[in-house]
Amino acid sequence: MNTDNFFEVRRDIEAAVATVRALGYRSIVLQGHSLGTVQVEFYAALTGIPRSKPSILTGAFGKLPWKSRHILIQDEDNYKALADASLVALRAGKAAEILPMKMR
Repeated sequence: MNTDNFFEVRRDIEAAVATVRALGYRSIVLQGHSLGTVQVEFYAALTGIPRSKPSILTGAFGKLPWKSRHILIQDEDNYKALADASLVALRAGKAAEILPMKMR
Protein backbone atom coordinates (compact mmCIF):
# COMPACT_ATOMS: atom_id res chain seq x y z
CA MET A 1 0.00 0.00 0.00
CA ASN A 2 1.03 3.59 -0.49
CA THR A 3 -0.38 4.95 2.77
CA ASP A 4 2.36 4.91 5.41
CA ASN A 5 2.50 8.15 7.35
CA PHE A 6 5.57 8.66 9.52
CA PHE A 7 3.74 10.99 11.88
CA GLU A 8 0.97 8.46 12.56
CA VAL A 9 3.33 5.58 13.44
CA ARG A 10 3.35 6.92 16.98
CA ARG A 11 -0.21 5.60 17.34
CA ASP A 12 1.09 2.07 16.70
CA ILE A 13 3.72 2.57 19.39
CA GLU A 14 1.11 4.04 21.76
CA ALA A 15 -1.08 0.96 21.20
CA ALA A 16 1.82 -1.38 21.92
CA VAL A 17 2.70 0.51 25.12
CA ALA A 18 -0.95 0.50 26.25
CA THR A 19 -1.19 -3.24 25.58
CA VAL A 20 1.88 -4.18 27.61
CA ARG A 21 0.78 -1.89 30.44
CA ALA A 22 -2.67 -3.53 30.40
CA LEU A 23 -0.92 -6.89 30.67
CA GLY A 24 0.68 -5.67 33.88
CA TYR A 25 4.22 -4.87 32.77
CA ARG A 26 5.72 -1.92 34.61
CA SER A 27 9.08 -1.68 32.89
CA ILE A 28 8.88 -1.09 29.15
CA VAL A 29 11.82 -0.93 26.77
CA LEU A 30 11.22 0.56 23.33
CA GLN A 31 13.34 -0.80 20.50
CA GLY A 32 13.74 0.77 17.09
CA HIS A 33 15.68 -0.63 14.15
CA SER A 34 16.52 1.21 10.92
CA LEU A 35 13.76 3.80 10.31
CA GLY A 36 12.27 2.58 13.60
CA THR A 37 15.09 4.32 15.47
CA VAL A 38 13.71 7.69 14.41
CA GLN A 39 10.13 6.59 15.04
CA VAL A 40 10.94 5.53 18.63
CA GLU A 41 12.75 8.80 19.28
CA PHE A 42 9.88 10.76 17.72
CA TYR A 43 7.40 8.94 19.95
CA ALA A 44 9.58 9.59 23.00
CA ALA A 45 9.82 13.29 22.15
CA LEU A 46 6.05 13.64 21.67
CA THR A 47 5.08 11.79 24.81
CA GLY A 48 7.68 13.34 27.07
CA ILE A 49 9.33 10.06 27.96
CA PRO A 50 12.40 10.99 30.01
CA ARG A 51 15.72 10.25 28.37
CA SER A 52 16.52 8.02 31.32
CA LYS A 53 13.82 5.53 30.26
CA PRO A 54 15.19 2.49 28.46
CA SER A 55 15.22 2.37 24.69
CA ILE A 56 17.30 0.40 22.22
CA LEU A 57 18.16 1.99 18.89
CA THR A 58 19.89 -0.32 16.41
CA GLY A 59 20.91 0.00 12.81
CA ALA A 60 19.99 3.64 12.31
CA PHE A 61 19.46 4.35 8.65
CA GLY A 62 21.77 6.77 6.92
CA LYS A 63 21.25 9.02 3.95
CA LEU A 64 17.53 8.35 3.49
CA PRO A 65 17.31 10.64 0.42
CA TRP A 66 20.13 8.64 -1.23
CA LYS A 67 18.44 5.34 -0.37
CA SER A 68 15.10 6.56 -1.68
CA ARG A 69 16.61 7.75 -4.94
CA HIS A 70 19.03 4.92 -5.72
CA ILE A 71 17.57 1.84 -4.01
CA LEU A 72 13.83 2.33 -3.55
CA ILE A 73 12.93 4.34 -6.68
CA GLN A 74 15.79 3.63 -9.12
CA ASP A 75 14.34 5.91 -11.80
CA GLU A 76 15.43 9.54 -12.16
CA ASP A 77 12.26 10.69 -13.92
CA ASN A 78 10.06 9.08 -11.27
CA TYR A 79 12.27 10.47 -8.49
CA LYS A 80 11.94 14.00 -9.90
CA ALA A 81 8.17 13.62 -10.31
CA LEU A 82 7.86 12.42 -6.69
CA ALA A 83 10.06 15.25 -5.41
CA ASP A 84 8.08 17.85 -7.37
CA ALA A 85 4.72 16.41 -6.24
CA SER A 86 5.94 16.38 -2.64
CA LEU A 87 6.88 20.05 -2.77
CA VAL A 88 3.55 20.98 -4.35
CA ALA A 89 1.67 19.05 -1.64
CA LEU A 90 3.77 20.60 1.12
CA ARG A 91 3.24 24.14 -0.16
CA ALA A 92 -0.51 23.49 -0.52
CA GLY A 93 -0.73 22.29 3.08
CA LYS A 94 -1.50 18.74 1.95
CA ALA A 95 1.63 16.94 3.13
CA ALA A 96 -0.43 14.12 4.69
CA GLU A 97 -2.16 13.22 1.42
CA ILE A 98 -1.09 10.31 -0.78
CA LEU A 99 1.05 11.36 -3.73
CA PRO A 100 -0.43 10.82 -7.22
CA MET A 101 2.26 8.28 -8.16
CA LYS A 102 4.04 5.37 -6.47
CA MET A 103 7.80 5.03 -6.04
CA ARG A 104 7.99 2.13 -8.52
